[in-house]
Amino acid sequence: MPGGAFPPCFPAPAAARAAGLSRRALPLLLLMPAARPARGELWRHVITEREGRIAFSARHLGLLRSEGEFRRFRALLELDPERPEATRIAGTVETGSATVAYPGADEMLRSEAFFDSARHPEAHFEGVALGAGRAWRFPIEGTLTLRGIRRPWLLEARLLGREGGQALFEAVGRLSRRAYGMVAERLLIGDEIVITISVRVPV
Repeated sequence: MPGGAFPPCFPAPAAARAAGLSRRALPLLLLMPAARPARGELWRHVITEREGRIAFSARHLGLLRSEGEFRRFRALLELDPERPEATRIAGTVETGSATVAYPGADEMLRSEAFFDSARHPEAHFEGVALGAGRAWRFPIEGTLTLRGIRRPWLLEARLLGREGGQALFEAVGRLSRRAYGMVAERLLIGDEIVITISVRVPV
């Protein structure tokens, strides 16, 4: 059931460094209103659980699929509204905020066998769009650090549309539990975890 999504013991992400932003300064942006950029300029915004959702799902016994979500996360998103395929992102997820609608599942996910949230309270991701694809569908390539293990990770992002002055984006990535040292309950829980990130950003 576990998933993962974003960078603990990791230097400040590249996108944050490019924006002149240290990880320590990131929380300060949460208090600042988003500024609308001039046409052609990069748009920067901090995304939290108020503007989006990070869900994860896994198969059980190869038949059923369960879904959960991370209730606390933050990310710095940098994009050109006219060219979303040039997107950059750097984010952090609190692993202890993972929740699934099954009795005892939240405690299991926080345990040493899964996210090990006591020792690794955060997961981190930084990525850059590859410039391939089209404005409404484009890959984002980067690195995901989970349980202190850093590995390449690919997201397939797409622009779902624009509504009420907001752009709706969705990004889907897949990871192997085994690759991040989460091998418990292998007979019950599948190895592949699907991560779905949904956000609304003003444009």
